[in-house]
Amino acid sequence: MASINDIEIFIEKEKIISSNTISSFPTENNKAISDNKEQSPYEIQVSGLVVGTNAFESLQGLRKLNDNSEIVNYKGRNIFNNFLIKDFDTEHDNTISNGFKFQMSLKQVFIAELEETNINFNIVKPQEVNPESNIGKQSLARIPDDEDSSEFGLSVFGKTLPSVDDLKAKADAEEQLSKTKQRNSYQDEILGSFIGDERKKKSPDVANYIPGLENGGGYF
Repeated sequence: MASINDIEIFIEKEKIISSNTISSFPTENNKAISDNKEQSPYEIQVSGLVVGTNAFESLQGLRKLNDNSEIVNYKGRNIFNNFLIKDFDTEHDNTISNGFKFQMSLKQVFIAELEETNINFNIVKPQEVNPESNIGKQSLARIPDDEDSSEFGLSVFGKTLPSVDDLKAKADAEEQLSKTKQRNSYQDEILGSFIGDERKKKSPDVANYIPGLENGGGYF
């Protein structure tokens, strides 16, 4: 006699369905190409009856397995494990006085197993940088503050840079020299223009006269 989880049943017909899923893709010449095959879970379709003094208890047990979606093992002409009841139909007519007829379909399921893994959450410390490194020769001269920056010069690669006061004095001297050059150039231009005008007058007393000498004037 067949059974589902130790519930005895009488099987009249047992059908095993084994199918595969095959993927296909159309091509330019209107032909489909299949490149993958995936086996589908087994499915069992059975029909039979349950009779006897324990028929009502067997009916309640089968309904409980279906309602609670419990994993069942089937034993009949074939033996299968890890199935779920997909459909469960019963018939109650006058041909059976102490039992019922039923039709049932079961489908195979695959159960995933959980595995615990310990994860180390310790923070990885960054790699320390070597403080000792060769960066060339450096001067140990003191870098002046804002208050004493005018008294000290900086030393870079063995050479002393001028102080702030030296830079200011140099800038003032260059500015004074530029002004003097401009002034002398202007005087030379005025003097040359004056001498040229006087020479044009062809005056013998004035043509060779150059003003501005220490004795009040002169001739050349």
